[in-house]
Amino acid sequence: MGAHRSTHAKPRRAIPTRRLGRDARTGTTGGPFSGDVLLRPPSLTASPRTGKSCLLTDRLSWRCPVTFAEESTRSLDRADLIALDAAERLEALRRYLREVYAEATGQQAPSADEPLYVESIAAIQFQVIVETDLGVSLRLHELAETPTLDVLAETIERAVRTTDPVDASEVAVLVVDEGGRFEPFGLTDVQHAYWLGRGGLFELGDVATHLYLEFESVEFDVVRAEGVLRRLVERHEMLRCVVRSDGRQQVLGEVGEVRVGFEDLSGLSVEDAGVRVAAVRDELSHEVRPADVWPLFEFRAQRLPGGVFRVHVSVDLLVADASSIRVLLGEWARLWVDVDAELPSLGLSFRDYVLSVGAVSEGAAVERAREYWLGRVESLAAAPELPLVPVVEGAATRFVRREFRLDGVRWGRLKEAAAGLGVTPSVVLLAAYAEVLGLWAKNPRFTVNLTVGERLPVHADVGNVVGDFTGLVLCEVDVSVGASFVERARAVQERLWEDLEHRGFGGVRVLRELARVHG
Repeated sequence: MGAHRSTHAKPRRAIPTRRLGRDARTGTTGGPFSGDVLLRPPSLTASPRTGKSCLLTDRLSWRCPVTFAEESTRSLDRADLIALDAAERLEALRRYLREVYAEATGQQAPSADEPLYVESIAAIQFQVIVETDLGVSLRLHELAETPTLDVLAETIERAVRTTDPVDASEVAVLVVDEGGRFEPFGLTDVQHAYWLGRGGLFELGDVATHLYLEFESVEFDVVRAEGVLRRLVERHEMLRCVVRSDGRQQVLGEVGEVRVGFEDLSGLSVEDAGVRVAAVRDELSHEVRPADVWPLFEFRAQRLPGGVFRVHVSVDLLVADASSIRVLLGEWARLWVDVDAELPSLGLSFRDYVLSVGAVSEGAAVERAREYWLGRVESLAAAPELPLVPVVEGAATRFVRREFRLDGVRWGRLKEAAAGLGVTPSVVLLAAYAEVLGLWAKNPRFTVNLTVGERLPVHADVGNVVGDFTGLVLCEVDVSVGASFVERARAVQERLWEDLEHRGFGGVRVLRELARVHG
């Protein structure tokens, strides 16, 4: 599960992102956000489209090509397949599935005799693409248990011949509403949860889900940075979005000047400059910006003694999820080299996406998912009951990130071991997380909340749109069962596949049902 981390930021859940696009196009990597030193960064550990290392780590440069989700070259559909004879149909499916695999995973497809291995989140994208293109039902269990792409091609070929097409009402159809782009529209379930959580309605509330990072640069230029930021605000509507007091979001047609705050500390001592840097960090890393006031992001730069710039970046995740941050970082790098560079046009907005996907929220697939979760609500375990430090009335809620890093060699070994055991690396981490929670939890059986970034392929440009596409899936674990960690990890994998299969009724809705049933 790709995570974004920051030593000084409040903790944010790992956000898996869907990899939408093919192999990265090589782009320039000059300037801030590319070759400069990130000091307290979130770890963006996988390019959203290539799967290549893209690390923001202490004292390590971020070097990752500028990438854009290119329009898919897939042209196969169900009618095309049925028109072919059996041999041609299988060969067409083999070619098609290799393309889908590369798009879903960002990696080259395995050969005919190599094992098929798809990570949890990539498997979701694989499933959605195939079901959308070919009108067949492909369960995640089938994908996980299929040994090779050739066997999968045979399975899908048989489904095309012997089953009816998936109900078109279950497939999101994009409707572009250019005329209504500045009209208010509803929050997604997760955005609504974020919005409520930033208030004082709940225990441990008054916290915004947001990203904070710092980097140093000897080449930073405030005027140039404002020009780049202005281009991004003009291009991405959600950078001009606010959340109104009625709980709806709205893109503003016109906004004020886009500024990068600047403070010259070069005349101060190193110690005094450090105090000012720490003050800005303390302010921005835990800030809760008014959701109804633009902007929901902030850039500040400080010139330090010696001429080096310290740049602080704060972005509220109400308007941009982890994959959107990657999009912005990539485009920033390109525009830093040439602020007038032409970027690929966007054929949809986040508003178009939300309204189009919402139009199928009551379809048959969602109803099946709803029945699945409602059937489990009565017995679903509660959140882990952990010992908490007593809350001091009036004290601000502050969280601290705890992290541990595996180097590339050990991470590679872990992935190989996981594959040999029939589980994904994400599930190994989830199972390990559950084991640690189990050491402290009052009961060994509990439910954890997982974030899933799923951008449905309603348009070729969806991977380049900024917005919060995050979804939630609840996963129940029991650390008291099984004779070993391996057995428990396999049990988590089985449960997670089934839960992801019914993600159409999202975790926020399930939590509402839990609250209704249990009070």
